[in-house]
This record gives sequence, C-alpha cells and structure tokens, in this order.
Amino acid sequence: MAKKFCFHHPARLAHWTCPKCATAYCPDCILKRDKGGFPRPDFVYMCPKCIMPAVWIGAENLIEPFWTRLRSIFLYPFSLWPLILMAILALVDSLFVGRSLFGLLVSVAIWAVLIKYSYAILVRTAHGGMTPPRLAAETLSTDLQDVFKQYGLFVILGFVGYNVVRYLGPLMLIPFGIFVFICMPAMIITLAATNSLLQAVNPVTTARLISRLGRGYFIMFFFLLLLGGAPSALYYSFVSYLPAALAAFLIGLITSYYTMVSYHLMGYVLLQYHKEIGYTVDFEDFVLAPPKPAAQKAKAAKKEPEKADPLVLEVNQLLRDSKLEEALELIREKPGAEILSSPALAEVYYRILKAKKLTADLLAFGPDYLDALVKFNEKQKALAVFTELQALAPDFKAAADTAYTLAGWMNDLGQTQRASDAYRQFIAAYPDDPAAPKAYFRAAQILHDRLFKMDEAKALLRELSERHPSHAIMADVNSYMRSISAPGGR
Repeated sequence: MAKKFCFHHPARLAHWTCPKCATAYCPDCILKRDKGGFPRPDFVYMCPKCIMPAVWIGAENLIEPFWTRLRSIFLYPFSLWPLILMAILALVDSLFVGRSLFGLLVSVAIWAVLIKYSYAILVRTAHGGMTPPRLAAETLSTDLQDVFKQYGLFVILGFVGYNVVRYLGPLMLIPFGIFVFICMPAMIITLAATNSLLQAVNPVTTARLISRLGRGYFIMFFFLLLLGGAPSALYYSFVSYLPAALAAFLIGLITSYYTMVSYHLMGYVLLQYHKEIGYTVDFEDFVLAPPKPAAQKAKAAKKEPEKADPLVLEVNQLLRDSKLEEALELIREKPGAEILSSPALAEVYYRILKAKKLTADLLAFGPDYLDALVKFNEKQKALAVFTELQALAPDFKAAADTAYTLAGWMNDLGQTQRASDAYRQFIAAYPDDPAAPKAYFRAAQILHDRLFKMDEAKALLRELSERHPSHAIMADVNSYMRSISAPGGR
C-alpha cells in the first residue's frame, strides 16, 4: 500500500483522512475534541476544513512491513524483562529435570507462564507496542483465560485428530496434521483478534484469514517454521551431549526465546493487517514507540530549537497555512546543494513537488535526492522514492553508484525479483561501469539460487564471461558455474 502523507506536512505520515474532501492529516493538523468520556477520555478527530469526523487511516500507514524488520523481531527478547523470565523459567525447569509427576506438573506450569507472557507480547505488539511488557504479577495473573483457551485449542485439535483416525483411518491423519500445521498461526491470531475459541477452530474463519493475508501469511509461516524447528535442531546438534541439568537449562532458554519471538511476530502481523483481519486498533490504543522518560523529553525539547533548521520551520508554517506555492518558492531560492544537505528540507521539497504533481521537476530533482538518501543510508525511503520515480518515467535511472546500492538493498530486504531486475537495468544503463561485472554475478546468483531461473542465470554468466573475461571476479564466477553445472549441483 502506498503511504499517505499529511497535506500540510508532506514529510510526515498521515494518521487521518477526511471522508468528504479526502485530505490527509498528521496529529498536529487534525482537530481534536474531547467528548468527556469517563473513566477514559473519549476524543473525536475532525477535518479542519470540513469540520466533520475524520477516519483514522490505520496502523499500516505508520509501520513498516514485518519482513523488512526481521532483525528487530529476532532481537525482541533481548530486553530486561524477557531475559529475566527466560532465565527463571529455564532455571526452574533444570532443577526438575527428572520425569517425576511433580516435575511434569512443574513443566506444565512453566509452559503456562511462558504462554501467558508470550500472549501478552502478542497483544501489546498488536497495538503498536514494540517493547516487551513488564514482568509484573498483573501481567502473569490477569486474563488467565487466554492460556486456558490456547490449551483448549490444542485439546480440540487433538480430539478432532483422534476421531479422524477412528472414523477415517490412520492415513487421513497425515492431511489433517498438515492442515493443522499450516493453519496453527492463523488459529492463534484469530484467537487473539476475536477472543473466541470457536472462531479459532473454525476452518472457514482460518481459510478466510489466510486468504486476506495472502503472501504475507506464508512469509510469516516460513519464519515461524524456522523458529519452531530451531530448538530441536540445536538440541540434537550439541545440547543433547551436555549434562542433563545444563542441557535442560539451555533448551529452556532456547524454547522461551523462540516462543517469544514467534508471538511477537504474530502480533506484528496482526497489527500490520488489522483492517484485513477485522481487528480493531484504535488510535488512542496505538503505541508506535515507547514514551521517553520525562528527563529525556525535557532534554530533547531543550535541544530542539538549537537543531531546528529555520528554513524548515518557516516552510512548515507556510504548509500549515496551506501556502504550498510560497513554500515552494522559498525552497527554490536556495541552491540545490544546500537543499540536499538537509534531509528534512530535501524531503519536504520532494513531497511538495509530488503533491503539486510537478512531474518534470520531480524527475529533475529525483537523481540528486536519491543520491542524498543513499548517502544518509535511508534504505526504505530511497527505495520508495525510486519506485515512485520509475512509475512516473519507466526509463528513469539513478546515478551508477546509487543504482547499484539500491539493487543491493532490494536484495537485502528480500525483494529478489526486483533486485534481479535492478541489477540487469544497471548493466544495461552502465555496461562499462567498474561495478558491472559484480552486477552480472549478483543478478545471476539471485536468478539461480532464489528465483530458480537456472537458464536465465547461466545465460547471464556466459554473457559476463564474454564481456569481462579477464576481470578479477571471474575466478569466483567460474567456481560458481562449475558448482551449478555439476550433476546434483545446487
């Protein structure tokens, strides 16, 4: 989905849109009226032009897709409260490593605590909270029905599986097991979204959710599959050779870590697709970033006037007053190099050009703006701008160094087909550039290893060999060609 930006602040993501005039606004521009709710304040947000209730665009306009922030998702448990809980649960489990009845009860209790905290992670994430919940008695003791409902989910599925074997035969357990395996994340997300166990086990509801999420669901499922198999893989690779107590402690840590990551990932998917799923995320509940401590807020506020660019402040004031022409003229009085040296000013200028549909100016400013974004390592923003400029002019091309960097970023973010196309566009646009041989090789690797287009990859490698036979990269290229051409090669 294309991001929507505030009408008055083209560099800010919009939170609301007016259903009458379709104007988008950020929190600083929307009219906020207190309806006097109790005990919780009840606000209505109104379009300042039409004076009618505006519609919250939703969290998907304010967050990045989950597949672009996997690093943060995998690092999520490395915070104070999750680490403390993981250590406590693993230690208790290691003390009762024997398979006595009491040890089994302890294991069930440990799993219940882990599920309760992980479910709290899922719910908090689903409302935009990207920091783990506090490890408090309230977190672990309230809403215990969430744990019982998840246990109930497993019991119902086990009961259905038993009857599948009983009435349809053992062979039918295989397709049933595959169905449950694929649909389990959808069932847990449905349980969190509806709080209904019946909805969670309803195959129609599950199929509808998977359909609405589309490829996003299967990308999530792939990573959950990795997460689910990791504890067993680690156990059989080296943990099983350790003393029993130490092995139990380590496998407890690993299991807790992967469970928390899995629930955080499912919560983020629920947040990203909350409209498609039908899950309500109100603006008042949405917490995209943790609030700063008071001292840090005061310090930031004190420093802000010193760092603020006077020109950006003046331009923002003109935009707030709907004076786009004056803002545009004010920026154009500055040399291009000065505009590009300020990321905030360059972004505002780009957004104004886009808002006024000045295509020729956008395409003229675009290459330099992309260079600046690459210089400041703004990956997501640079790729979004590049996409917009190519949509305006299919033959648009960035500078050589920038184009090569963008192709690499696409590949890093999992945009494999797009990365392959970008590398080949780079080769066509800059065949004599020093990076062209590397672009050939990168494109061929993506085509063969990730897109499974073996013939295209080999044709590209042959072309590379013909055009750059003496390049230093040819040693790696020849080795790679031998490996993919050998019988049983990759």
